[in-house]
Amino acid sequence: MSVDTFNEIHRGRDGADEFSGQKTVTRYTRVFRATTTSNTDEAVAVKGHSSCPRIGSIYPEDIRAKCRRVRARNESFSKRVWLVTANYSTEFEAEENPLDDPVV
Repeated sequence: MSVDTFNEIHRGRDGADEFSGQKTVTRYTRVFRATTTSNTDEAVAVKGHSSCPRIGSIYPEDIRAKCRRVRARNESFSKRVWLVTANYSTEFEAEENPLDDPVV
């Protein structure tokens, strides 16, 4: 029971700027297709793959944006195919203690 393939795809990829409060916030979305070796593999196995973005990781093309959400969703046509969506944002709240910030 493991992930066989994990590749970024173009469908769903985007980027947007919006004005929030007193600043402009940039948001990005990356989408990946994963295939597992078993019909019983769950989202935790897919999100645990070494190529899957982690919360707090940096967006590859914009070091100001950090990963804020990772969602793995099973495709309806196959129990072994998953779409993983990673959402990034330049908007974040700094922790009072910098040691509490996510490891990057």
